[in-house]
Order: sequence, then C-alpha cells, then structure tokens
Amino acid sequence: MKQLLSLFSGLLLLGACGSSQKTSKEPQEVDPSTSQEVQTHMDYLAADALAGREAGTPGIELAAVYIENFFKKHGIQPYYPAFRDTLTNFEPTAFNVVGYLPGSDPSWDKEAIIIGAHYDHIGMGKPVDGDEIANGANDNATGTTTVLELARYFAQRNNNKRPLIFVLFSAEE
Repeated sequence: MKQLLSLFSGLLLLGACGSSQKTSKEPQEVDPSTSQEVQTHMDYLAADALAGREAGTPGIELAAVYIENFFKKHGIQPYYPAFRDTLTNFEPTAFNVVGYLPGSDPSWDKEAIIIGAHYDHIGMGKPVDGDEIANGANDNATGTTTVLELARYFAQRNNNKRPLIFVLFSAEE
C-alpha cells in the first residue's frame, strides 16, 4: 500500500510540470506503469543480493548500475558527463545518480524541477529471525521506484516545458 501511495504522490507532480499554453510538440501516448514493472524495481532494489544498499558498498554499486541502465533504456541523459555525482565528503566513495530530460521551452531552461529519492539504505542491521540484511523495501526502494517510473513517464510523454532532473541520493545526500 505504501508503494502505491508513493507512486500516486509522485504522479501528482505531473500537473506541476506542464503549462496551460500549447507547445509545438504533441504529447506522446504513454504506457502506464504496470504492477509487474513496479514489483520488478522493488524486488531488485530490496533483494538480499544488494545487502541493504549501504553507501560505498558493492550492493549500492549494483543499484546504481540498475538505475543507470534504466535511464539509458528510456532516453534519460546524464546530468553531468556521467550519471554519477561523486560525494567528496563521504568515505568510502559514494555518489548520487543524476539523470536529465531537457525541457521543450528555452525560456524555462533555468527553472528545472528536481524529482528525487534515496536509493541507499542502512545495509546490515541487528538480526531479526536470523536475517541481518536491512532491505529497505518500504523505505528507499519505494521512493526510487517512484522516481524511475516518473522518469519513464516524462521521457515517453516528451512534453515537459521545464528541464527535469531525476536524482537518486546516497549517503544522506
């Protein structure tokens, strides 16, 4: 239920990104997110193989690659020369993953909308029934899934006037 509420909340942003004025671009038909696509994101991001996605670990590296591949597949550009923005105040090395969709109206180029969530989590914790992996399914994986599906939506729709920046944060930004 929290997953659906997060996704619904994110979709409310859709109205904030357009304008009542018509553009020369016609909006593209968008395939709605399916429950299977949402579940696929959640299953991967909260999988034991990612060991709780703590910043600076191999598990968060796997999550970052997943996000980057999703962005590439859906035509989201890197905001920087690459999708990763290295955090200089965190050891071990950690990074945010940042994607970009340009806007259709140059007069709005300096007014980007940022849509973000944490893709990291706390990693390992106190064992519960012998399981010490803090998967973060109803926490950061849900927010990340929402950002990914909003990125897919806007990339398919192809009518945002303002630039959109999709940021998946690590290490508490």
